[in-house]
Amino acid sequence: MWSTWWTTAASRVCGSGRSRPTRRQIAAPDYVQYQALTFSPDGNYIYSVKYDGSNTVSQLFRIAIHGNSQRKLIDDVDSGVTFSPDGRQIAFLRGYASRAEDARMVANADGTEARVLTARKRPEFFRRTDFFYFSRPSWSPDGKTIACAAGSHRESYMNVVEVELNGGQQRAVTSRRWFSVGQVTWLKDKSGIVITAKESAFSPSQIWFIARSGAVRRITKDTLDYTDVSTTDNSETLATIQTERLSSIWVAPHGDFGQAAEVSAAGRYNEGVAWTPNGRIVYASRASGTWHIWIMNRDGSDQQQLTFDGYLNRFPTVSRDGRHIVFVSDREGGAQNIWRMDTDGRNPLRLTDDGMARFPHCSPDNWVVYTSYGSGKVTLWKVPLSGGNALQLTDKLASWPVVSPDGRLVACTYREESYAPFEIAVISVEGGTTLKRFKVSPSVSLPDLIRWTADGKALTFIETRDGISNIRGLFVDDGALFQLTDFRSDQIFYFDWSSDGKWLACSRGTTTKEVVLISNFR
Repeated sequence: MWSTWWTTAASRVCGSGRSRPTRRQIAAPDYVQYQALTFSPDGNYIYSVKYDGSNTVSQLFRIAIHGNSQRKLIDDVDSGVTFSPDGRQIAFLRGYASRAEDARMVANADGTEARVLTARKRPEFFRRTDFFYFSRPSWSPDGKTIACAAGSHRESYMNVVEVELNGGQQRAVTSRRWFSVGQVTWLKDKSGIVITAKESAFSPSQIWFIARSGAVRRITKDTLDYTDVSTTDNSETLATIQTERLSSIWVAPHGDFGQAAEVSAAGRYNEGVAWTPNGRIVYASRASGTWHIWIMNRDGSDQQQLTFDGYLNRFPTVSRDGRHIVFVSDREGGAQNIWRMDTDGRNPLRLTDDGMARFPHCSPDNWVVYTSYGSGKVTLWKVPLSGGNALQLTDKLASWPVVSPDGRLVACTYREESYAPFEIAVISVEGGTTLKRFKVSPSVSLPDLIRWTADGKALTFIETRDGISNIRGLFVDDGALFQLTDFRSDQIFYFDWSSDGKWLACSRGTTTKEVVLISNFR
């Protein structure tokens, strides 16, 4: 992914008395990812975690606002940084995969004298390693503690803890638990902590306030995502980034988007699209207010809602004989499991019971391969389409499985170790042996879905450069890459090939991010 960073400042328009924004490039374009940006207290630098794909660890860089220069400070930095009140020190997270340990680190602001403040041994952790969700700790205004996200894989939760600078003792600031916690921010008047957090794997990231007493109140109450919270000096106003995805479903013969047709109205169709053997399209939509599974003809006609129970019904896939739709649902008490129903929506049957099942895909011999988070580690499992006991397929970190047309292989996203880069892997259905692994560029949307070509010779996936997505492929024999689409705008979120390979359907649209100010939030 070609990335470059710019600063925006207000410059006075001569004679007008008004200001207009100006931009200045502070880092040259490069084939890297910059993440978790933090301004230094004096405003002269941006601290950023940088990953270029050639290293197995991320690196912390300090980029000068003036002068177009940058300097690497520290290797192996796995979160954004926070500054001490005097600006002399930083704190961050480092994961030690070989020791199965997360360490909360402190260093000088120039990167020297990095030391471990406190650590957590697995299954306890400071950050989920199965999500691209850069957390950021927060130094308390009095300089005595650091507030940060923490959790347990054993019970699959996250909360917020305070770590003392003198001794490294940890204390939960509230009894409230979430599925994941991202950024943690102290209010500058010391009255409490603001966080971004998700109540479940598929719920939106919302903003919460934790009072010094431990009482918790939700600030935002909608279906959008919120990240990167900061506060004004008087702690009266929050600034955050609000994210919304809008997309529609497109269909193209042989993947030729010169002949593509938009077959659905724009909306939030972002959680799966799949073909039936007879050429209909199954998809997830929020057209009725909550996430449900729908079906329509290839030209967009005869749209029918198939599910009506639960809040989340997503990630549909279709059995190879076309008789069943398999999907993820929370219709029993909020736990998200794999379900099966007839293609007309009748006769629903729950196939899993671990409450943390995702991304199903059907094999020709009537098994459903899926991702499970139930053990605290992201692995692949399979369960009979007719119901029965689930079997573990892999013990490595793997997700988004897709079964080959002949049923012998599974392609998936894969990590050799917790903090290793994602790869595309091909494993055997029998035994789960890893047969091939393919490194991919940072511009490939991993972890994300993969699809086999109809002949089983290649894998196709989404690649996003400069905010524009296209579908690329690689041949399984030699890993050679090839391009399939040539979009000049928008992003692709989900896609699927018809069983004969003659049609491509994709959910395609835009991701909008806006800076939002929130006041009177306490």
